[in-house]
Amino acid sequence: GIKTPASVDAIDAKLIEEGIEETDITPTIGINGRDMVVTFSDDCSASRDPERAVSVISIDSGGQPPICSENCVCQRASVLHTETCPSSGDCGCVKRGKNGTTITYGNEHITTGKLTTGDAFDCDVNGDGNYETDTERFYYVTTNGTDGIFIYYNDTYNGLPNNISKLQYDGDTNYEGPVFAAPQLPKANVWTNVSLKNPLRQITNELGTTTVLNNRQLPIFDYSQYAARFLTVDEVERGCGITIGSEVEGELDNCSFFFENTKYTWCSSPIWGFFLETPVSNSNDNVWTVRGERRRVYSYYAWSSGYHGVRPAIEVPLDKINY
Repeated sequence: GIKTPASVDAIDAKLIEEGIEETDITPTIGINGRDMVVTFSDDCSASRDPERAVSVISIDSGGQPPICSENCVCQRASVLHTETCPSSGDCGCVKRGKNGTTITYGNEHITTGKLTTGDAFDCDVNGDGNYETDTERFYYVTTNGTDGIFIYYNDTYNGLPNNISKLQYDGDTNYEGPVFAAPQLPKANVWTNVSLKNPLRQITNELGTTTVLNNRQLPIFDYSQYAARFLTVDEVERGCGITIGSEVEGELDNCSFFFENTKYTWCSSPIWGFFLETPVSNSNDNVWTVRGERRRVYSYYAWSSGYHGVRPAIEVPLDKINY
């Protein structure tokens, strides 16, 4: 049947605390039906706002002219988000050997008329006619048919940018869809300028089939009230040129735009990565996630709220993209 988010009576707070890294940050847990948020009592009491610097994009005009010239949903970014990798610590950029260097999110060199995984765009998702560099930043991942698939620069909670709230994919299994996580996606009546081509989506595993362990059937999940959805394993594989399942550290180094607002540069971040839509085929517990601390796609418990956030993916018709 079609699965939609619904409320639950109670959630064990101990489960929500599971996996929280031992730091000097004291978590405070709020529970409201299926909405779960973790706030913090120190300087990180609100979403961390990284210091931004300007990184100039180099444009190769040798490609074809842009397809969209007016009423475009997405246009190429003119500057990129950047951060400085700490000199030490237990975060992804340090483990990658980028200590003390500038981390740039998105491709610094682009070709007009050509979409490349990692190209940065500003998308007018709320339809106000503005392309906000700070809060409407998206990265191109791949193309599905006539639509470009983009991932947001940040997680969301109640549809708003948020890089501290850790959530569950679902309460106890991996075969009911993202029932707990989906309510944090931006609503269709807020991001009014984008929509899903088919909001009733058949959930599939990483093999592209519709069952998991013990022949549990995966649902058709109803995203009708949302403007966005979760990225899939297939889209990550096609965009980043990897085969998911090996969980090798660094396999996503060519797609480091995924790691903005994660433990990649923020060593004490409560957010290690974000959920993909895709359940693990040989499990009734695990779903696939993108992890910034070891730069890989990783299998983790659907019912754990220890590490992952909700990161919206949008579908934009190619003729509405100024590239």
